[in-house]
Amino acid sequence: MWWSYMVITTEILGVFKAITRLGLSITWLLVIVAFLLWFIIQFKRGFIFRLPLVYHPVSKAVLAWDIVLTVIVLIPLIIGFISPPNSQEAMGFGMTRVAHWAQNRSLMHFATQNEGLNSAPPGIGIGLLNMYVLSGSDRWCNVITWFAYLGCIQAVIAIARMFGARAEGTRLAAVFGATLPIALALASGCLDDLPATLWVVSYVMMVFFFKEDNNYKFNVTLAAFAAGLAFLTKPVTVLLLIPFGLYLYALQIGKIKITTIIKRLLMTTIVIFGLVSGFVFRNFATYGTAIQVPAYFETLNEEYSWRVTISNFLRNLALNADLPIPRAETWLQGQIVSFHSRIGMDVNDPKITFGGVFAIPRMNTSEMTSGNPLHTLVIAAVILAAIINLLKRKDASSREVVIFTSLLLISYVLFNVFLKWQPSGSRWQLPYFFLFTPIIGFTLDGFDRPKLPVGSIISGLLVLAAIPWLFSVKERPVIPMAEFTQNRSILRTNRHEMYFNTQPEDYDLYITAGKYIIGQPKSERVGLDVNGPILEYPLWAVMETIERHTTIAYLSADGESSKYLIRNFEPDAIFSTHCNEKSEGEGFILLKKSNTGACFFIKK
Repeated sequence: MWWSYMVITTEILGVFKAITRLGLSITWLLVIVAFLLWFIIQFKRGFIFRLPLVYHPVSKAVLAWDIVLTVIVLIPLIIGFISPPNSQEAMGFGMTRVAHWAQNRSLMHFATQNEGLNSAPPGIGIGLLNMYVLSGSDRWCNVITWFAYLGCIQAVIAIARMFGARAEGTRLAAVFGATLPIALALASGCLDDLPATLWVVSYVMMVFFFKEDNNYKFNVTLAAFAAGLAFLTKPVTVLLLIPFGLYLYALQIGKIKITTIIKRLLMTTIVIFGLVSGFVFRNFATYGTAIQVPAYFETLNEEYSWRVTISNFLRNLALNADLPIPRAETWLQGQIVSFHSRIGMDVNDPKITFGGVFAIPRMNTSEMTSGNPLHTLVIAAVILAAIINLLKRKDASSREVVIFTSLLLISYVLFNVFLKWQPSGSRWQLPYFFLFTPIIGFTLDGFDRPKLPVGSIISGLLVLAAIPWLFSVKERPVIPMAEFTQNRSILRTNRHEMYFNTQPEDYDLYITAGKYIIGQPKSERVGLDVNGPILEYPLWAVMETIERHTTIAYLSADGESSKYLIRNFEPDAIFSTHCNEKSEGEGFILLKKSNTGACFFIKK
């Protein structure tokens, strides 16, 4: 609910160009005041508040796992606080548009050579914007993703408990989710995959709570908010939600009047539209459509058949086969390529492939391409074990697990039917791994015995295997490992240097430009003379734009956003990727040029 409130209030403030520290502080102060008033009213009515001030573990095993989980969860939080957002996607896209929004005090579109900065849904961006403006820097931006990581763990614990898992089983589920390599790598950054996963898992949780809780209207409303936020963060998640959404309304048929079901469906539509309306209206104003259709259709399969589905299924699973045995990866990749030849398909057919050629990634700790090999093997083994276990049990919990697993598998089939394979697909599969987690906890709980704690042994191995992703994430390592990282420890690197961990060749240019701007006695205006997407956000960071009110704007835009170019904008400096086309005769002199061909010019 609080994220929905943040979306709505930020959208409203943006209409009045009031996205400032004062404006955002007032909106959050209203929440605090409302809570205090509610607390006072409830207290006067005689309501007794009981807070869980004392922790009481039900067993030593639960206590041990809670300690382990606490350590695991806190490490990405600390890393994310020390390190700035520094993946190429965050610096070229996510944080770039946050900086523009903060400068414009609005979510309105702006002139750019990268139309995706405007047309993409703003889900996580709104959270990042709140942190960025309120704190005056990007220091707290990574915390948004960490909260999503924590929320996913809490949600799978709740689902596992609902299935009938004991406290020990819920902890095994939590450990499985917390040690997912790609989740650990993402948890200290600011990409949108974990927030999108949180909304998907929350939606599924509310669907199954609907059967347990008599407060039907409230659960449907929360599910609607989760669906709206999922779409606003990552529209592709709609595919994941379809089977569970149909199941939610199937549950109501025969138990509730059709008119009531229609009213709830209408209410769900209103809630979702209320959350996405600002995004939709801005896109209509700029592009004449709710979403940039080509940008989304290019990731959809252009061919549909059983062969395409099997191809995507195998290649997507292979993204999680980044084993520490290169020969095994090479052999498996060769087998998949050979299989495609036997069924008459090209493994790199552009109709079903996007963003690169098929390859099993080498074992890595990057937040962009990490896979989950051990977790994939555990899921496969547990599914077989669960089938055997469920055949012996006929209770209600077992039926719920069967239904849940069936819907999840249907959802994964839809994922492979409709979406092209892409090299970063392991991130897109993260919701499935988290949704399998309650099943893992429930099943391992049934197999855990005092003399042979199978579940605890497996969980312990997963914790040990997760150590590289805890301390040696490629983009921000605490302990550098030669095979995974090329950078110094974030404990020995200054914050500005960390922006360039993935692109160190641009460091000198950006730092020189930043020092020049900071050294000027007045606020400067910097023009961007580029012909496509660039690593833009580090420029905002090193120039300390939010503190010094430096203005950065594009000098040209070739797409639909050209209508938002600032007329009569006279820059004091220019960041350009057209170094050979500039001349000092235009009133600027070259201050610095990078090896990648970018330049920084200043006024004579």
